[in-house]
Amino acid sequence: MRLKMSNKESVLELHKINKAILEKTAFMLLTVSTASIGYILTQIKDEKWSTIMYLPLISLLLISSSFCFGASYLGTYAKLANINALFIQSVNPQEKLCHYPQLNECVNMMSFKNTLQFYTFIFGALFYAAYVFLGMFRT
Repeated sequence: MRLKMSNKESVLELHKINKAILEKTAFMLLTVSTASIGYILTQIKDEKWSTIMYLPLISLLLISSSFCFGASYLGTYAKLANINALFIQSVNPQEKLCHYPQLNECVNMMSFKNTLQFYTFIFGALFYAAYVFLGMFRT
């Protein structure tokens, strides 16, 4: 037998699921970024310099940026958790209002950094894919 949840409980559960997915995605992209940087560096270490070598270098720059944005996202997430705890502990409504802009700013920054982490990783992977594709036609 399944218990029926109220709308408020359902919304809270959906927020928890969303939070868990965002955390896992950030950690996954951090791990993949680290592995990608190592892989690209090992693949290009013995390459002769040519015009095509700019592609993996751009790729490394983008994937490194993705790592930085992901780490920053997690730092902002920790800051948000701290501000949220202070918000919940606040008894005075004026004190709660003081924390609200900080909460809103952290949420906006997290969204921005999460988006940047994703897109810089994707574009970094695309630049490396272009390098591999063009490398097939080199003589």
